[in-house]
Amino acid sequence: MSSSPMSTPAPLEFKGRMMGISVLRILHNDLDELSDYLKHQVNKGNGLLRELPVVLDIDVQIIDVDGLLDVLRKQHITVLGAYRTAASMEAAVRRTGLPVILEQKRGQAELAEATPAPPQAAEPPAPQTPVPPASDAPVQMVESRMITAPVRSGQRIYARNSDLIITAQVSAGAEVIADGCIHIYGSLRGRAIAGAQGDESARIFCRDLQAELLAIAGRYKVADDIGDAARGRPVQIYLDGEKLCVDPLN
Repeated sequence: MSSSPMSTPAPLEFKGRMMGISVLRILHNDLDELSDYLKHQVNKGNGLLRELPVVLDIDVQIIDVDGLLDVLRKQHITVLGAYRTAASMEAAVRRTGLPVILEQKRGQAELAEATPAPPQAAEPPAPQTPVPPASDAPVQMVESRMITAPVRSGQRIYARNSDLIITAQVSAGAEVIADGCIHIYGSLRGRAIAGAQGDESARIFCRDLQAELLAIAGRYKVADDIGDAARGRPVQIYLDGEKLCVDPLN
């Protein structure tokens, strides 16, 4: 006789949103052009993009999805699913076995439509209650994560739902990630990823920029893209539309 599912330890659990996943937006349906450009980017990144986990944002009305996956596979890009796929491409994507990840609002709407509404008994009209005035209580914020020791090569530091403040250096080969902003008061020689959950207003502040990779809400620059003018200087990194900007801090 099997025991109740509620009385035994759960065999799995959901741990919230995943981290460190980039959105790869497909803007052209010419696979040769895509392959050449991707190969160039991967080579320029000195291996930083190898095994990069991505979800696809297919922003074209028609494309050979199998061919696209083959192009990505040859460059060792790890595709986890498709996100915001054009409606004309959704069936083709599903035929490859790739999951189509629905936007949260859309997913909730489809779930609501699929769930029959419970019968509702007739109720007397509810009495009108006065609307209380807006509360003066401060918004509950998640405390920033503070790191005071150097972040060494191979280490990964993640600040969930908060900013990340580092008062020491971040070594080459290290990775620091935050759902909010990142502040580094030493040298940044590794990778810094702000807005990891998609916050496009997140910024990276750094006293000495020597980074291997910078990213905000899925837009990134590798070392060769940063430029010598910003290296070794205090800078801030932010998004201006789709463009990742690196400006000096005066």
